[in-house]
Amino acid sequence: CAKGADCTWFHRTPVRSDEACVDTVKDVFGRERHKDHREDMGGVGSINSPSRTLYVGGLRMNAYQDADELERRIWQQFGEWGEVENVNIIPRLSIAFVRYRTRSSCEFAREAMFNQSLGAGEVLNLRWAYDDPNPVAQATAARGDFDATMAALHAQGAV
Repeated sequence: CAKGADCTWFHRTPVRSDEACVDTVKDVFGRERHKDHREDMGGVGSINSPSRTLYVGGLRMNAYQDADELERRIWQQFGEWGEVENVNIIPRLSIAFVRYRTRSSCEFAREAMFNQSLGAGEVLNLRWAYDDPNPVAQATAARGDFDATMAALHAQGAV
């Protein structure tokens, strides 16, 4: 980093307590977020919709014995970048959705896994995901949001 010791941004994989230090208008790398997501759901992300879910396209379903093997591989590879809350694979479309516990981990994983492979020669296409309209998924996401908020407040010493 050109800022050296004066840099206030992380140069490592974020941990849960880091969420309290992350600026709401900038991502974990210090890049400014936009008001809304881009049409292609790429880019830095959105201030108005702070997604913690990644769309993962480009999966090669036939390269794995079954969906369980692919799910284990996703948990393993994406888990390197932070605490994964949920993995949802849609085999017929060869896509998956990976939801992280914190936004900073999600941002870090998006950059780290973009155009990478899970080990079967695929090239992953990562984008921000829209929120799942399923009421059960929304309730789970709300609990996750509450947990993330409480962790951030606890890290700041407010709780």
